[in-house]
Amino acid sequence: MSETEIETIRIRGSHLLALVRDHPETGKIIMDRLANVVSSRWKNARTQVQALLNSTNQDKRE
Repeated sequence: MSETEIETIRIRGSHLLALVRDHPETGKIIMDRLANVVSSRWKNARTQVQALLNSTNQDKRE
């Protein structure tokens, strides 16, 4: 879900790897941006899981 209008593309992993191999400068930009998005999502998911685990442990103590 997005709060603003976005445009997306879909690409198979093998095609992405070919793009990186055939066009290294463009591939680096795409991979850097992809890593940035995935990293922030992973951090958010990790925070949510940790909060859930902490609340579960708190419930067991009570």
